[in-house]
Amino acid sequence: MNYAVANSEGVFIREESFEDDDSLIDEYDYHVGQKRRLFESPRGNRSKRRNSNNNEHGDIEDIFYPRDILSKIKGDIDENRGTNADSDLVKKCSKLDDKEWRKMILDVAELVYCNQEMLDFELRTFRTQLMPQTYLRKNLLQKKAEFCLRKLKSTKDDEEISEKLIFEFKRFALETIVNIILFGVARDSDKPDGKYHPLLMVTKTQWLFLKLMFRLEEEGMSNILQLYLQKAENLLYSRCSLSKVEPVTRLYVAVCKIKGDVNRVRKFCCEAFYHTEDLAVTLFYAVLTSWVEIFPMQDDMKCYPIAEVIVQLVHLKTIKKPQYKLHALKLLLNQYYGYPKERADRDEFLKDLVQKYLSNPTKLANFAIRLYCKYTGADWLKEKINDVLKPMVYQVPVGENHFKANVISLLANVCQHLHLGSRDKYMSELRTWFCSLSAGNPPKTIKQSVQYALNMLQKKQAKSEIRAKRRNDASLRDR
Repeated sequence: MNYAVANSEGVFIREESFEDDDSLIDEYDYHVGQKRRLFESPRGNRSKRRNSNNNEHGDIEDIFYPRDILSKIKGDIDENRGTNADSDLVKKCSKLDDKEWRKMILDVAELVYCNQEMLDFELRTFRTQLMPQTYLRKNLLQKKAEFCLRKLKSTKDDEEISEKLIFEFKRFALETIVNIILFGVARDSDKPDGKYHPLLMVTKTQWLFLKLMFRLEEEGMSNILQLYLQKAENLLYSRCSLSKVEPVTRLYVAVCKIKGDVNRVRKFCCEAFYHTEDLAVTLFYAVLTSWVEIFPMQDDMKCYPIAEVIVQLVHLKTIKKPQYKLHALKLLLNQYYGYPKERADRDEFLKDLVQKYLSNPTKLANFAIRLYCKYTGADWLKEKINDVLKPMVYQVPVGENHFKANVISLLANVCQHLHLGSRDKYMSELRTWFCSLSAGNPPKTIKQSVQYALNMLQKKQAKSEIRAKRRNDASLRDR
């Protein structure tokens, strides 16, 4: 029998042959963190796996064999939801605390985290778009879209999508197809399962949409996957309701996982916590339960300040509604990834972030400080700007003008999270302090960063004045 050696992303490396020895496959069952795993080869053996334990709903071509062990934790959480059975859950998950398992996960983290693309992360702006349903209704396409969706959902999960239905979808513009997919997946309320593909945690509807997009890509619509990722981000960051977050996110992660784009999913999580507030909890839970290697284990967390920040933001959340899955997320971070149940001291945590940034001034570390400050109280943040953040400017080594300019811009971005009135005394103090940094004849980069900071303060003041007018004028409140 022929087998393929693949990396943790399922990317084919080489093919090897073993004489009907399935024990080699069994040794790798459920080993999520291995740098290399043996999968049944899509080249040498096109036969379909017929194993009732792993495939209860027919024969599915099993290209990637090992299942995600995180599904076990998900199942335990689902079984114990609404009950007082935390102690039993700990016992069920105790095997996952083994050092060997954690070492395998750390091996993967070492490979996929230490790359320049992620360290160069910068927060992107997003464009608010029409809701998919509004787009379809506006273009008089909703009935046609619902007809195509009914036909697609009638397809069995182990069947190919019919040529007739593919032809029907190809008649639409690319943007329309993506809006139809978003419209359909956003209404999906089924429970995800690993039975459709061993490395994907998706529902039947999400699995069919995934097959549809890859099939349309083969038919010449080469940008359909990229467009779905872009529009899903815009939808989730701007005007997405809670019920839509998980299904849209799971399909998003499934596309990235098949393409092996780990960095996009990590950036997606960072941006989600910045843009979506409480919805980021549900989104992050969906990501972790769809792709376990996205996040580092606690033992390796100190190397990645952004991971530390995200864990702290989860602890800062106080959502009561169970639909957000905050309790399940905290349980997952503690029992699987090994993070503490309690949040860190805010003062010491910010000082630690600042020191890490000063010693290794990457764009990702810069964003980690900005993201953490967004979630802290305005009064506490005002104090820390004076005690911790302003002194950063004077700790930059002499001659590191570009670094100093980045620190000034960081302070300007952090100040946007303060609740300052148009006549607030602290606003004047900040403006005076920023102006002092350009005294004398500083380099051009320093002057530009100071001007950026002053412009940001001016925008902050303008917004404050608009809010004040709305509070005082009833005719402006609904605008």
